[in-house]
Amino acid sequence: SNQEEKMAAVSHGVVAAVTSGLQSTWTDHPYIARLAAQVLSSLATVLPGRTAIKEADSVVVLTGMLRHNEPEVREDAVKAMNSIATFRDGVKLIVYTPGTVKAIVNALYDDMCEDDSTHGNCAVVVAVAALCNSLSKLISGLEAGVENGMVSKLIAVLDPASVGIKP
Repeated sequence: SNQEEKMAAVSHGVVAAVTSGLQSTWTDHPYIARLAAQVLSSLATVLPGRTAIKEADSVVVLTGMLRHNEPEVREDAVKAMNSIATFRDGVKLIVYTPGTVKAIVNALYDDMCEDDSTHGNCAVVVAVAALCNSLSKLISGLEAGVENGMVSKLIAVLDPASVGIKP
């Protein structure tokens, strides 16, 4: 996990390989999908990794994983996006990937959980809220979040009773 190893992994095409695997059948296997998201998360911490993530359209794949049946897969996908969004160039990548901000805002209320008496899987919701915060690093990210209903979703997370959800 040191920087040199990450650079070597990127130069050997790991980002493209992982993204390709996620586009095929890897998401059918939650454990594999989680590991793949964790790899992308780690490689996103170096600039060449984020460049490779952009070139491989990994954000599109991670965005799709926000609707995965398994909450742990959604959580690792959000964590990978948070790693990308730690950096301004990563925030731009997320904000300017069509449909991504809308999917992130929709994931704020993790409605994929069976228990509808809460606002979903806490780990997913917290990770998505952190990602929304990262989007606000750019005016365009904040604007995109507001345009996609981020404020009302955050209110629902912080005060479920205000939107009719029983605690």
